[in-house]
Amino acid sequence: MAGRRLRKAVRQVLVDAGVKDPVITIAGLANSYTHYVTTIEEYAGQRYEAASTLYGPHTLNGYIQEFKRITTDLVQDLPSSTSEAPPDLTKRQISLIPPVGFDLIGFGKKFGSVAVDARDEYGRGAKVVVSFRSANPRNNQRTEGTFLTVDRLNDDGSWTTIYTDGDWCTKYHWKGGLERFGTSFAEMHWKIPHETTQGLHRICHYGTRKTLLANAELALFAAPDWLISNLLGSTAVSMMLQSVELAMAVSARVRRSFDGLGGPRLKDFEGCTRAFLVRS
Repeated sequence: MAGRRLRKAVRQVLVDAGVKDPVITIAGLANSYTHYVTTIEEYAGQRYEAASTLYGPHTLNGYIQEFKRITTDLVQDLPSSTSEAPPDLTKRQISLIPPVGFDLIGFGKKFGSVAVDARDEYGRGAKVVVSFRSANPRNNQRTEGTFLTVDRLNDDGSWTTIYTDGDWCTKYHWKGGLERFGTSFAEMHWKIPHETTQGLHRICHYGTRKTLLANAELALFAAPDWLISNLLGSTAVSMMLQSVELAMAVSARVRRSFDGLGGPRLKDFEGCTRAFLVRS
């Protein structure tokens, strides 16, 4: 209905200008995504499309107003002008979503290392469940990538990926967050399809971790064992470090002041389970 009303409004401008039997076509091509456009009546119902109309109940009327204006300029052979674009306030927006804190796994551990390994062998139809020491997936959502792969060993010793986190037979569960004070685990599930070829397989995990402050983190991991165990085992210290990261996320000025210490940064990591046999 929104499209009908837009076409009707533009057609009337053309008819009034003497254009005979104009045919109006809406092509949904643009340089940016505007989401849904509904009528004011549909907007009042707040069903799916209406609730996804980003610019309010008068979005359609705004489109009609502007298309009538540029159509009038077109038929009158006038240069089309408009008011100045509103200011870009993107950098002044605030978010109520808690920022991603830095990631910790404890002294002597490695990001991507296996916490729960695979068994020696599984039958077709069985479920493989493994766990990796990981980081918050919001650090890198791996668009067009994957958090996990299931690989099969080839005769020449190389590995071939046969499944990713986009396949129905795999599942990826992340367990972490502020309540775990920066530590997190990635749990991988693989329900072995019955058509799987017998042979050696492995499950690999890919992630991205967020450091606290590059130099400060280095100092922590270079500290004596007794100091690390006391500090990283302290809930109070963990909460304090998370508060520092929260302040850095809220204030760009505070963030810049930490650049001299190395600044927070993202680092990719990966790890794989031991090879296990899938038998017929």
